This record gives sequence, structure tokens and C-alpha cells, in this order.
Amino acid sequence: MAVQRPLRAAISPRRRRNSGLTAPVTLPVTLAEPVSGFATEVVRLGEPGDAPLHVVFVPGNPGIAGYYSNAIQQLSVRLNATAAIVGLRGHSAARLMRPTAVFDLKQQNEHVGAFLQAEAAALSPPSLASPRLIVIGHSIGAHIAAEAAMQCSVPSNAFAAFIGLMPYLDNSGIEHNAELRSRVRLATSWLAPLITLVIAIIAQLLGLLPRRIGRWLLRSETARFDLPAKKLTEAVALSYRFVNNVMTLFQSEAKVLARPFPHDRLRAVFGTRRVGFLFINDSTDMWASGAAAERAVTEGSSVRYLPSTVPHAFSTRAETSALVMDQAASWCEEMLRSE
Repeated sequence: MAVQRPLRAAISPRRRRNSGLTAPVTLPVTLAEPVSGFATEVVRLGEPGDAPLHVVFVPGNPGIAGYYSNAIQQLSVRLNATAAIVGLRGHSAARLMRPTAVFDLKQQNEHVGAFLQAEAAALSPPSLASPRLIVIGHSIGAHIAAEAAMQCSVPSNAFAAFIGLMPYLDNSGIEHNAELRSRVRLATSWLAPLITLVIAIIAQLLGLLPRRIGRWLLRSETARFDLPAKKLTEAVALSYRFVNNVMTLFQSEAKVLARPFPHDRLRAVFGTRRVGFLFINDSTDMWASGAAAERAVTEGSSVRYLPSTVPHAFSTRAETSALVMDQAASWCEEMLRSE
């Protein structure tokens, strides 16, 4: 793989590939890696090929890999796997692109597809047994991960399992979801780009204020976050770049997700018994609704439920992050035993 540049000077360098199939004991390392020529924020635990399994995790919007560092570490230890969280193109804690660079859902699918291909290629050294990919996505990241896997040229036998966490796959049941319906209507209107521009400029101006004021402005959003998620949000949220990326991507989501998600195509890639979706046992989740869960079951996909106390942004709290990763790991283990 190409040499990566650490995002922070204090971050340790990439480990050398070991000669066995035991996942190295390691902490998450945040790197800037080129993906299809675009600098991308990637959080890694070990090197692909250092363990029998390698997890690729795709975050939901706002697409910043750092929100899931603790979660993926728990999953990596449980599955004895190496892991990589690939940030969405243009979405990062560090500034890797100009603030006006934005990318739509199709471009994000291509971005993650290119990353999957690179990771699969790194899993195939002649000296090792055949490590395999577990693909996990959260919210819109589940949709992106699925489309990437279906579109890329990675052989299907390279994939071990697919798990969608609170997946925002399509707008099933939007007629019963007033808040999402309102947001989609606004995001698909001609006013959407102008609204995005105005809110992004306001966010940038607010970000110039003293940090204590920024923390106060974000207090309701971050009130129940754990400390790492709170600090990350305070560092990135009040900026033109952050708001522009988040809102522009949602405009694309609102248009594309009007089409039903192709559950049958995803199962054709991974296998019927190796695809699963974890929904919150609460039909009021705006992004991963009860109607979407029902449609997934109707289409033949496997669905399980998390407690209603789990928030959609599960990785912002240590306790819910641990719970979700435990259930995801258990399901992955079942899928692997069923082969």
C-alpha cells in the first residue's frame, strides 16, 4: 500500500505486516491515505492480512471516521480482526481538501468501492491463508457500503459478512415519517443549495468565536456524548466545511433514496446467510424506520433489533457503542460458523 501521512504528529507509524494470522495488539491510528487520488481520513487497527479477518467500516453522515474509533477497536478485539474505518470523501476532522469540495452519494459509493478493492488486494499475499472482508456500515454508510460492494470488482468469495447498523437504505415509510418527509422535501427543493450556503457561512462565523462560546452553542447536541465524541464535535461542527459536506450529501441522499434498496443484489454478492441489518426496536428512528425494517424482512433480508434506548448516533456514547458492537460481533460470528 502507498505510504500514508499521519494526521497528527503524535500518531504512531504504520506497523509492519506480521508473518502470522493473529491480529496485532494495537490502538487506532488515524492516517491520511490516498483513495482514488483524494486524501482520505482512515482509522486503522493493524494491517490488512495480519489476521484471518479484516473489517471495513463505513461511517454515516457526517462521515468522519474518528467518531467510530472506540467502536471498531472493540469489534476488532472480539473478532480477532484487523480493521479500517474509511472516512467519506471530503469528510474529515483534519482539513484535507478545500472547504468548497463536496461529493454526492454516487461519488461516495465509488470512493468506498475503490477502498474496498485496495483492502481486498492487500489481503491476498501468497504466504497467508485467505483472509476475508467483513463490511459494516452505519446509517447512510450502510447504503454506501452495500452499493460499493455491489459495484466494485472484489470477488464475492473475498467477503465474509455484511452488517448494516441502523441502516438508512431508502425512504421506505416516509409517508408515516413527518420529520424525514419535511427534510427530504426541503433538501430536494431549489432552495436547498442556498440554504446550505447560508448555514455553512453562519457556522464558519460562529466557529471564529472563543471556544467556550462554541461549546455553549453545541451543548444541547453534545449533552449525552462521551468525552471523545464531544471534543470531536466541538472541533469540527462550527465550520463551513463540515456543514457544507453534511448538507450537500443529504441533498443527494434525498434524491437517490427515493428508489427502493436492492436487497436481492446485496444477498447475491455476500450470500443469503451473510447479510444482516440491526435496527433499533423503535419505529420512531427517523433514519432507520420500522417501515424500512419491515421492507427488509419482506425482501428476504435478515433483521434483528437493538434496545429502544440505543440512539441512532450510537458511537457517541461508550455504553451504547459497546452494546452495538457486541451484537454486531455476535452476528458476524454466527455468519462465519454458518459457512
